[in-house]
Amino acid sequence: RLLYEIYKSKSSIYFVVEKCKGGSMFDRIIKYTENKITYPEKEAAEILKQVISAVEYYHNNGIYDKYLKPENLLFLNKGKENGNTIKIIDFGLYKVIAPLNKLKIEEMPNYYISPEAIRGDCTEKCVIWSTGVLLYVLLSGQPPFISHSNPLLYKKILQMKFDFPEDKWKNISNEVKDLINHILIPEDKRYNAKEVLEHPWFQKFNDLP
Repeated sequence: RLLYEIYKSKSSIYFVVEKCKGGSMFDRIIKYTENKITYPEKEAAEILKQVISAVEYYHNNGIYDKYLKPENLLFLNKGKENGNTIKIIDFGLYKVIAPLNKLKIEEMPNYYISPEAIRGDCTEKCVIWSTGVLLYVLLSGQPPFISHSNPLLYKKILQMKFDFPEDKWKNISNEVKDLINHILIPEDKRYNAKEVLEHPWFQKFNDLP
């Protein structure tokens, strides 16, 4: 449970939420990157399974989000990721699926935005793209599309061309590469949340929560 109470005043709305002592996924990724460490596949699978399970739940309830980024993923407890619970926060961009709202360019995060969101055509598949980028980052320590210039970055994302550099991916399984290849593709071919969870890569880890 994340949200406990909501209070309103004349000028503000106050949310009383569960205290997440473990910090954000973003901070952990930065720490790993600074130490030139990447996530083992099992830990990445545990993280992604929690996130996608939550995504499937709110999609089934008619809610979609325009994007998802590591800053909005909080760990409930301090300590290691293994066995830790992840909470999704910041529902400011979450909307009822019908009608779909277009995404303004200034709202875009850098690396986790989908091609269709860049074009302004947001559906429930936008966040699936974001989780594919997240998985790529967890396993390699860098995003699949990189540029210091936002226009060039968006151009790369729209082209949807990426690879798995040998120096970072040589010891990573073909199964997870296959999963990423089914996510970072055009929306009409992209997996939905249920299909992601049913991918054989997750079946390699029988003791995932």
